[in-house]
Amino acid sequence: MHINECCKNDIQCGCECQGHLESALCIVDENNNLLLFNQNFLLLWNFSREELEQNPSWELWVSQCMAAHRDADAQRALVEEIQHDQTSSLHDEITLVDGTKLERYSTPLIGKNGLYHGRLWKFTSMQEIEEEYRKKTESQFGSILEDTREGLWTWNIGTNLFTLDPEFASRYSALYEKQTLDSFISAIHPDEQELCRNVLCEITKKIPDGDIEFEFHLQSQTGMWHHIVALSSVSEVDLYGVVAVIGKFWDITEGTQKKQSLYSCPIETALKYIGNKWEFLIRHALLTGPKRFGDLKCLLGISPKALVKHLRIMQGKGIVHREVYAEVPPRVEYSLTELGYSLKLIHDTIWSWDEERKETTAVYICLGDKRNSLIVRDLLTGPKRFGDLKSSLGVPPKTLVQHLDIMRERGIVHRKAYAEVPPRVEYSLTELGYSLKHVLDMMRRWSEEHKAQLENAPKSGSEEHNILVTGITS
Repeated sequence: MHINECCKNDIQCGCECQGHLESALCIVDENNNLLLFNQNFLLLWNFSREELEQNPSWELWVSQCMAAHRDADAQRALVEEIQHDQTSSLHDEITLVDGTKLERYSTPLIGKNGLYHGRLWKFTSMQEIEEEYRKKTESQFGSILEDTREGLWTWNIGTNLFTLDPEFASRYSALYEKQTLDSFISAIHPDEQELCRNVLCEITKKIPDGDIEFEFHLQSQTGMWHHIVALSSVSEVDLYGVVAVIGKFWDITEGTQKKQSLYSCPIETALKYIGNKWEFLIRHALLTGPKRFGDLKCLLGISPKALVKHLRIMQGKGIVHREVYAEVPPRVEYSLTELGYSLKLIHDTIWSWDEERKETTAVYICLGDKRNSLIVRDLLTGPKRFGDLKSSLGVPPKTLVQHLDIMRERGIVHRKAYAEVPPRVEYSLTELGYSLKHVLDMMRRWSEEHKAQLENAPKSGSEEHNILVTGITS
């Protein structure tokens, strides 16, 4: 039989799926004759090349292959059904009589003219696949693995096999070293299962530009719910879409518990009340006296919706007071409370630091994201490794990497890699970064001076605690 160029291209695309592994490949044409096969196919099914070349019939191949399966009758019926199906693909896991586990993959070969030319069959050792995925995971997340492989996981979409590092899995009552995606999802907190499944399945629909990061909770052997951060990335793609996903889990429960304690760190307490840049600018405008809503909107150039949101947040923190006057038309004014006005000293310190150095570093550190200030806080006591910072801050590893990279670009943090095995990397403050100590000391002093007042302050409803924070990061 002659195979046209269209079919050859399809065959080549199909063979590239895990082609670097020792896969057994064959092609069966539309008349159910063995058309092509490789050496691994002969070795796997105990054929000789001469035998197949003399008798390339479907019946010979199926009979000998099925004899090696544990459930031969059921497998034969499935193979015959899929061989006569000109549109569907097959991707699953099979077990042979000797206990060998294989990934089985079959796809129809359709030319550009739309004609059916036969079917590609591929068999790969699951042991080799799992080892290959592990290597890819370590390579993909090498910058944040440090010296541990704990928490690595792979999801083979065709076989639905979810493989998790046994050391990590042993801590959680419902997890095992090998299982399906469904059994893994069932181990997650019930309120988060549907959203977690959607996040994992989203990556199978398209190939994102970067990694997907999400969070959920797992129950440990002691019954305690642990806060888990997951990072996932497409590992393998074939002609028909995503084949496998790889990733890593981190347990950040310790860091999360630290964040939940308001007075675990005076600097963190001050950052909560300082807020973001809009809250900073609103306070700055109110330092000169009470303002009406329209005045603030014009001064700051902020949308009414955003201004309402931030004013409510600041009211919840006890920083801003809203006074409604019984007049017609109604008049409302906003002013700083005593607590809000006390933040003036921190404001002045931030502005003066930047003005002296002709920088915007202090504003970026204090108002951009509170993690920036906390990284500086931790590094003020000396160099730290990545794992130390992650544990202290309780943040996802990918997020920490991004913050450290930006702070290095700004000249705040220095990264030093040691020529050791396993690799060792330490982060420390530059001279510019260390000069921020005065700003952080002012925050610490403010929190300590107002501790009694803060303990009696109303609870703010400003912080959104999203159990699952999903996103694609490049």
